[in-house]
Amino acid sequence: MRTSELKQFAPRALGWVPWVTLFAIIVGARLWLISGYGSALPLHDQWDGEAARLFKPWLENSLRWSDLFAAHNEHRIVLSRLLALGLLQANGQWDGLLEMTVNAVLCGFIGLGVAACLLRILGSEYRVPVLAAVTVWLALPYAHENTLWGFQSAFYFLLFFSFLAIWGLGFFPAYSRNWWLGVIGAVLACLSMASGFFAAGVVLVLEAIRLLSRRRRFSEAAPTCVFCLTVVLLGLCFQVTHPPHEALKAASAGAWLKVFARSLAWPYCALPILIVVMYLPWALCTFLMARTSEPLSRSRTEILFAMGVWVIAQAAATAYGRGEDGNIAIASRYMDILGLGAVLNALCVVALVRSIPWKGKRRATALVFGAIWIAGSLGGAAGLGFQKLSSGPGKEALLPMEENVRGYVATRDRKYLTGDLPYPHANRLAELLDDPTIREILPTIVRPPLSIKIRHETGGAFVANGYSAEITNPPYEKTWGSYSQLGPKARGSMESESFRSKLPYLQFEVAGSLHGAMSLSLRGDETGKEAAIKLKAKLNEIWRSAIVPLPGRNVRIIAHDDSAEHWFVFREPRELGRLGYYAQRTVSNGKNLFIFGLVLFAIATAGELLTPIYKIEKQHS
Repeated sequence: MRTSELKQFAPRALGWVPWVTLFAIIVGARLWLISGYGSALPLHDQWDGEAARLFKPWLENSLRWSDLFAAHNEHRIVLSRLLALGLLQANGQWDGLLEMTVNAVLCGFIGLGVAACLLRILGSEYRVPVLAAVTVWLALPYAHENTLWGFQSAFYFLLFFSFLAIWGLGFFPAYSRNWWLGVIGAVLACLSMASGFFAAGVVLVLEAIRLLSRRRRFSEAAPTCVFCLTVVLLGLCFQVTHPPHEALKAASAGAWLKVFARSLAWPYCALPILIVVMYLPWALCTFLMARTSEPLSRSRTEILFAMGVWVIAQAAATAYGRGEDGNIAIASRYMDILGLGAVLNALCVVALVRSIPWKGKRRATALVFGAIWIAGSLGGAAGLGFQKLSSGPGKEALLPMEENVRGYVATRDRKYLTGDLPYPHANRLAELLDDPTIREILPTIVRPPLSIKIRHETGGAFVANGYSAEITNPPYEKTWGSYSQLGPKARGSMESESFRSKLPYLQFEVAGSLHGAMSLSLRGDETGKEAAIKLKAKLNEIWRSAIVPLPGRNVRIIAHDDSAEHWFVFREPRELGRLGYYAQRTVSNGKNLFIFGLVLFAIATAGELLTPIYKIEKQHS
């Protein structure tokens, strides 16, 4: 690139590269985590919350509008239900991996939205700290439960729409475009989780402070106050209790206070005394807000104050509802919210250093302490994230669950429901798996395979269970392989009877050596086209997975083995939805997307360094 072209490119890069970088790093990091730890197998509440109470009535045309608003535990997760229904309808199949993938992308857009809204208030000079803080907040894996459980979209909806509500209602004139966005955000936040009305409550607190300090006329604040008060009252009226969870509430005021302090000491949750350190920047900014009269500085401190109040309120509610005896671990699923508190405090550090007119040693001291605070928070968050991953169950813990559910689906033998399960009650899980409507939409990983019958074969090579003793295969898995009485020396081919799949992709699981003189493919009856099965994805140490699109409505399996030294075996295939296929492809490229984001970060950094040079040379020219 020529020097003149580089000079022109640098300012343009600063316009779009940082935003693409933020999105790529956040989404790439979450997809990378899913690729290493995720499974399409639904977990825990999904079986009742989605399969039994949502998908089954939807597919049987008995779902009512009121069912979307019905309580799930203490929450009304309307938006999560609509998202799950949309994915089921579009994919034709229930798929936890697809839900996780969509949540990861949703998280990237949340990062873009939060950063853009913050910069609208804080100003462009805060671009670097805002983009950096938001990227780190949503990319680190400390909230892995939300990333690895497709059912957790409610937390993301709560975060985004609460932020939108506080931003729009709290910082723009009544009836303006952004104010109406805030109205929408406040309503949708209430349809996300039980604490959704907190956002409207925070705006009420902010408006009350403005009225008491005579910074706002009552006529200006009245529309916002009336709307927010209505939302809060409706939110309180529609609160529900879930009797089985009553035992999870804080047993005493001391237990509540302990969990509350540990939550706000995040990421150092084991040291509740550090709440003083972690929220000191926010407290100082709040003090500054009370003293400053300059509009821009006041708006900057107010947005940080308001969002800080929201995080504190969420932590207080969580400590009350899940505090028990005060000694429980802070669950990973709450840490996206608690992490936002650290982001706000980091921005408070930046605001304090920028706004307080200190000079000489005092300013240098402030810079040093600010840098120590940010480094400590960043290091603690990173350490917490990787500690959560190392101490929690890995993907290998899900394999027995997948195998047990597969076994029961294939045989309906209760012995398969005595081991590790994705649902705590075996009898209830069996009831759900026996339901014909739910069986029709099961994810590929546990779905009943398509029944394959041989139409024609030559050489006697391909036989049922044709594999060597070194291969382990559950008795319920029907296989066809070229390891026959002659061992690997057998040569021949097979063609199955024609069959039809309800979904556009088939997933094959193959063991042995499918290469060279051996092939496995699908052939369309009407089209005559063939789709070869090539092994790329690794399912486990022995069996490998391959996904192939259907080359026609009615297809046959064609297998050839012309090798005297090698053999291969395949299980009966399972159906896979189109979006489920795209989700698998997307997840497998999560690491690449993350690296791409880092490369863009390097480009953006170079652009930041080149821009001042470009401006100076332009002035001289």
